[in-house]
Amino acid sequence: MRASLEAAEVRLKGGLVSRADQLRARAALAEAEVALLTAERDQAKAEAALKQTAGIEQTRALVLDWKTSTPAALDAANLLAELLAEAQRQRPDLQALQAAAASASAEAGRARAARWPVLSLGASGGRTYFTEDNRDASNSYNFGVNLSVRCSTAPAGGRGTCRERDASACRPWWGRNATRWRAR
Repeated sequence: MRASLEAAEVRLKGGLVSRADQLRARAALAEAEVALLTAERDQAKAEAALKQTAGIEQTRALVLDWKTSTPAALDAANLLAELLAEAQRQRPDLQALQAAAASASAEAGRARAARWPVLSLGASGGRTYFTEDNRDASNSYNFGVNLSVRCSTAPAGGRGTCRERDASACRPWWGRNATRWRAR
């Protein structure tokens, strides 16, 4: 902050900044000095409280011998993940809310999927042998396609009919000449 104030004073002498900029830099320096004094006071109060709690004389110096290094970034991320998992285990109401949100999301996905037509394909085949007659075996093959489309004007549950008066809601799927379609 002191360097910032000095730079502001140099720029003021050079005519690059106004006097207000120099005053802002001076105010920022004063605020930083007050914050430093407050932090030093809080540290001294905390040290006195620790000495009193530990039964150490107030005139004796307090030396802490453990390392104050922070965990590595990866360890901190793992630690955070573990803490969040523990918090989830301890809060079943959060688990219930997450389950409800997942259920609502799945229901919304089903509702979006219900807007699309359903195409069903089916095929079957068979061979019939005639044991009493001298006829050759008969082969039969069936193939079917079924397209089901829900009408947006159908009652709740998706069942109902689209009549001619409701055909405008169904036109994107069935065309303009829809007179009567049965919804799935």
